[in-house]
Amino acid sequence: MRALQTEQVGPFAAMPSLTFEGEYPLETYRFQEPALPVDVSMEVFNPLLPMDLKNCAIPCAIYTVTAIFK
Repeated sequence: MRALQTEQVGPFAAMPSLTFEGEYPLETYRFQEPALPVDVSMEVFNPLLPMDLKNCAIPCAIYTVTAIFK
């Protein structure tokens, strides 16, 4: 079991490697751990509409985590 970050969280070891690809409004994180039987990635989407105060008054981000068994 690992924490999906690069630092240990409580009893969970950190992922040893993380790659990042990003271009607004979509970012992709890929976590690498050869000892785990899954490939894990996370896409983060920011639906901000610049200059549209009415539709962007509540900030948010949409996270999609994918785990693919090897």
